[in-house]
Amino acid sequence: MLDEPLVRSAIERAPDTWRSAGAISAETGIPLDRVTAVLTGSLSDIIVAPGGHDGACDLYSTRTHYRKTKSLLERYLDVLDSP
Repeated sequence: MLDEPLVRSAIERAPDTWRSAGAISAETGIPLDRVTAVLTGSLSDIIVAPGGHDGACDLYSTRTHYRKTKSLLERYLDVLDSP
């Protein structure tokens, strides 16, 4: 699928750890339903933000980008916060 590298690249170059599917769609020009399909199905290293808020949209990152943008302590606290 040609959309996978674009989705991954939009996440990897973001200054923040987490990106919404809508933000990735807006940046890449890929329709939201295709971005969502890539994020939920075909990329094995995609992670969803822990401790999501009710009614809020899911936020995504790659494992590599997450490790680059979060300290060891922050990653540990995220593990404690996850269900």
